[in-house]
Amino acid sequence: AATARQDYVSSLVNPDVEFDASSIGFIYPSVNLGFVFSELMPKSDFLTFGKLRASYAEVGGGAPSAYGTSTVFTQAGPGDGWVDGITFPFAGTTSFTKSNTLGNPNLVPERSITTEVGLDLRFFGNRLGLDATYYNRKSIDMILPVALPGSTGYTSALLNAGELSSKGYEIFLTTTPIERDNFSWDLLVNFDKNVTLVERLAEGIESQYLGGFISYNIAGQPFGVIYGGAYQRDNTGDANDDGLTLPDGNIVINDDPSSPEYGYQVPDASLRVVGNPNPDFTVGFNNTLTYKDLKLSFLIDWKQGGEMWNGTQWALTYFGMSQVSAENRGDVVVFDGVLSDGTPNNIPATLDQSYYTSSVSGFGSVDEGFVQSTSWVRLREISLSYDLSPKMFSGNFIEGGS
Repeated sequence: AATARQDYVSSLVNPDVEFDASSIGFIYPSVNLGFVFSELMPKSDFLTFGKLRASYAEVGGGAPSAYGTSTVFTQAGPGDGWVDGITFPFAGTTSFTKSNTLGNPNLVPERSITTEVGLDLRFFGNRLGLDATYYNRKSIDMILPVALPGSTGYTSALLNAGELSSKGYEIFLTTTPIERDNFSWDLLVNFDKNVTLVERLAEGIESQYLGGFISYNIAGQPFGVIYGGAYQRDNTGDANDDGLTLPDGNIVINDDPSSPEYGYQVPDASLRVVGNPNPDFTVGFNNTLTYKDLKLSFLIDWKQGGEMWNGTQWALTYFGMSQVSAENRGDVVVFDGVLSDGTPNNIPATLDQSYYTSSVSGFGSVDEGFVQSTSWVRLREISLSYDLSPKMFSGNFIEGGS
């Protein structure tokens, strides 16, 4: 099967020039092929069904909001960054301010190109099924808000500033491990692994802020990495398996006796990638156990890998109100690391108010110490049901229930 679609996106209309529909329109096609090879094979109790499939698709898109090609006025709403602030209309007064985002009349549609191949297999009369898919997606000319210096009068500008690549695979396994007259167990396993890399940003743009506090896109790094302050180390290290360029040496310890942070870790002068929020893989196990008319279903999710920056702990630690500061307050420790001459650290440091309000703690310049793993295994859902036999309702308007 093949399709072709023509779209026109009003968010790319430039109000400063004569309207031209061709400048806001784009065509994107798709092709899908499937081959059921099991139909060419002799019938077998082993392989019940087999299919190969492949597809190619393009999808286009415009600016993320209306009037992306021009700078507009927006409803005012001053705030302090911590609370919602004031929104207008307020006390019957309406207020508008010029948008902080600079419009771009030269925007072109963004486009995603996806290729996919898959294999669908069924065995033993559909008692065992395997569906595997590999995909490769490339997004070009992505329209993103790019930070600008405050001296320009704006905080960001819309640019065709991004190019992403996503590669991964999904595996669905369905099986009935146990099937008896009065009891059965049905199992569905869903495995997913994806790696999304920022291939390119606009010329002259080293990083692109995404949101929150320290979530960024950086060329050559995974999408949405955690970018912030790190501990200084005695070497910068190489890229690891995730493509991150985290320093991998020993943490340097402040050995200047005149410093108020004597014995503490030394902050790095440069910002670095300090975490990757993307998981290594995710797995779901959906189980259904049936005994006669009684059915128990439960879903277990497992996410392995991925990290987050704990801003709540970062702030509470500064005020001495986090669990970390409560457990360790007053302890005397010798931090793992090396002194300026490369020898192992032997300077004791007290975990007191001075440490928890230093540059390596809450509200300090080091974010790395508050990056945490987000791996988890969860019981996502559980249900117990009983199918009521229609014979129990014979002679009345109820035919059955559960």
